[in-house]
Amino acid sequence: MFSRKTSAFLILAALGGAIVVSQSASASGFSNVYTDLSKDCKAAVRRVAEGQIVGAYTDTSNTDPEVVKAARFAIKTERQKVNARISLLSIKRAEVQVVAGLNYRLCMRVKVKGKTRNVMVVVYKNLKQKYSLTSWVADGCKKQ
Repeated sequence: MFSRKTSAFLILAALGGAIVVSQSASASGFSNVYTDLSKDCKAAVRRVAEGQIVGAYTDTSNTDPEVVKAARFAIKTERQKVNARISLLSIKRAEVQVVAGLNYRLCMRVKVKGKTRNVMVVVYKNLKQKYSLTSWVADGCKKQ
């Protein structure tokens, strides 16, 4: 098993972030370990420094701009795929997973062809900041 410090650096390497090391990555002192990283990368390092499991989904704010971007991307992509009117009503729950990029798992309330339903989606954001819709499951908002 990797130490928290090592895990934080592995995540940074996986996300392609530039780092400047000036102190160790611990729960109380990670703020000077990294620079030139996106908000998502910094949040991932923070979660590792605070002892969360590397590679697992962790809760994140459903109002975070990156989460909202991922939700809008999912709606747009599914709308094009099924050629139907789909609108986002709310993001009920949001989780993020660090991979070679980021997976956003979102439970959303949407309106499809006038009918309201819950959907669980997974949106992948790669290291070049490009999105892809991995999964769209109607009525799939069960606690994972």
